[in-house]
Amino acid sequence: MVNMRSDLTAAARIRDAAIDVFGQRGFDAASVRDIAHEARVSPALVMHHFGSKDGLREHCDEYLMNEGLRLGGDVDIADSAALTAMIAAYPPDHPWLVYISRIILDGGPAGAALWDRLAAEAERALDTGSYPLQLRPELDPAAAASVATAVGLIPLAFQSHLARNLGAERLEGDAYQNVMATLMELLMSGLYEPKGDA
Repeated sequence: MVNMRSDLTAAARIRDAAIDVFGQRGFDAASVRDIAHEARVSPALVMHHFGSKDGLREHCDEYLMNEGLRLGGDVDIADSAALTAMIAAYPPDHPWLVYISRIILDGGPAGAALWDRLAAEAERALDTGSYPLQLRPELDPAAAASVATAVGLIPLAFQSHLARNLGAERLEGDAYQNVMATLMELLMSGLYEPKGDA
């Protein structure tokens, strides 16, 4: 159920409801009426704010990209305690992550658009030095960004299998931290290396 805090504006309530509904049902199966019902507004108000279902989905993508980048930029990836706390705050059943995985794994234009944005941001982060990492010189940047994007979806797409292999009922708590730490190790040791002085 979407967070219905009274301090949220109607547009923000619609956005949060859309993230929840798109994530649970997929973009094609979700309707403006479903989203309006979840947000406790009229379908006409949804259209007034966002113009169309596609416009609302694009707004959701924009919001998640901006908020996700802000959160990522606030965390020092070398600070294991801070990184662990951020991972714990966003388990795989968090509405944002459910939305991302559902939209991308469903395929279609909506999934392609979100995938392309995530992959482009992975490339941009390296180009601008947002993280203390550099791509290994022998790797193709576009291929590496695509693989890194896919790796990031592993805990979302394969939750039940990962949990079972780790002896857990759900991918949460220690099991989730273990998976995420291993994914970080894969990325840090397999694709990237710390920047040198040269």
